[in-house]
Amino acid sequence: MEYQTLKTKAIVLLKKDIGEADQLFTLYTENFGKIEVLGKGIRKIKAKLRGALQDLNYISLEFVQGKNFFIATDAILKNRFKTIKKEIKRYRFALYLCDLTNKFVKEEERDEKIWQLLLETTYNLQLTTYNLGLIVRYFEWNLLSLLGFEPELYHCVLCQERISQGKFYFSAKEGGVICNKCFQTKEKFSDRENKIISLPISQDAIKILRLIILKDKTILKRLKINSQQEKELKDLSKYYLSCVLEEEIFVV
Repeated sequence: MEYQTLKTKAIVLLKKDIGEADQLFTLYTENFGKIEVLGKGIRKIKAKLRGALQDLNYISLEFVQGKNFFIATDAILKNRFKTIKKEIKRYRFALYLCDLTNKFVKEEERDEKIWQLLLETTYNLQLTTYNLGLIVRYFEWNLLSLLGFEPELYHCVLCQERISQGKFYFSAKEGGVICNKCFQTKEKFSDRENKIISLPISQDAIKILRLIILKDKTILKRLKINSQQEKELKDLSKYYLSCVLEEEIFVV
């Protein structure tokens, strides 16, 4: 039987051993979204696809539909991201992007914007002029936005008043920022089971998240954040990602 050869660009998200010599790769691709592809005999030292199909590699892939899996037939390495892999922190951050993509994106749902976000963010992790934490926050919040979980950051989600001055809270359940007045009302009239679980959010964090979700890549160059703002953004990411996924997320 002759199989149709499929072609796409891809980033290797993760791999796992299958049998004695095979590996199953999870890839995010330009043309097919997230897919799993079997590398037959790839753990053998002389396997021709061994060099290209490695964690985080950006490749040009050819594959066919097998009985149970897609099967890789050829892979050309486009970028192995050496700069990232030779520095532990950058490599850990890059693998975190891959892990988030794998956890949040369903299989075989093509999305050009998610593909561009993953590819561009990985390239940005190579740049020493960028704040690594800010690059990761940019990826997290824009991935959530593209998946339909963009939070409301301009108006209170309960009373619809525009966010201006005062104390504010971020609620994953409500999908955005809550003003202090509504938060106190909810606290007073909600029973323990229905009580909003939320985090305080500063006006600085609200402004930074607004800029991030505008998807203006130039902010990665010109936005400066201090250690306190960096910690707050990280805590907000951990809270929101964990609530959306409904499982604890380790955030870098």
